[in-house]
Amino acid sequence: MSAQALRLPPGRTPEREQLAEAIERHVEAQRQLAANESAQAATQEAIYAARHAVEQTAAAIEEAKKNAATHLTAVAMGTAGAAPLSLKQTRLAAQDAEDALEAAKSANAALEEQHKAAERELQYASLDLDKCVRDVIRLETGAAVSELLKQAETAQADLINRRVVLRHLLHADQVAEADKQAVASFLRNNALPGTFGDVEYTDWGRHPACEPWRHSALALRKDADAALPI
Repeated sequence: MSAQALRLPPGRTPEREQLAEAIERHVEAQRQLAANESAQAATQEAIYAARHAVEQTAAAIEEAKKNAATHLTAVAMGTAGAAPLSLKQTRLAAQDAEDALEAAKSANAALEEQHKAAERELQYASLDLDKCVRDVIRLETGAAVSELLKQAETAQADLINRRVVLRHLLHADQVAEADKQAVASFLRNNALPGTFGDVEYTDWGRHPACEPWRHSALALRKDADAALPI
């Protein structure tokens, strides 16, 4: 037994193991993108707060200039009270606010670049996950598809024979009046599901027969051991 086979969970094929790894990669890519977007929201709040602080310190500098002049006048007249907050201190606070704003902007710019990378990784992870889902379904439905094709060929040949007989009887005016409308209506419904390049007027992709397979493919994107409807 190979080393790889020893690592596989019981009953899990190499294709399903690859699917499990693709699921983990996809989940991690989603987590990274969500974390980045949450961090961006936080830095946007920090930028808003820092800008507000810069505006406040700018106003505080102007106020400090006025207070300094007023205090100097009072000192000269001998009526000065406690010294107001110095212009130097106010300017230091303003510089701190500017620094905080620049830091928040830099962090946000870095996060925006990381966001692009996170989006690309999620896109690649999603494509890889889709491929792994297809690989599992192709591998495990090989025999079922062959049998289904044989059954469909037999059923279609039988259907054509029956339609031909109904058509012959209708065109020969050998169908009872009570049945003519029903037979004609049935024969006019001659659309069958086709494939790429065919002109179809029915959305066969939404046919109820497809539902179990759609649900299985979706389940495989989250659970590498999900069953197929075969």
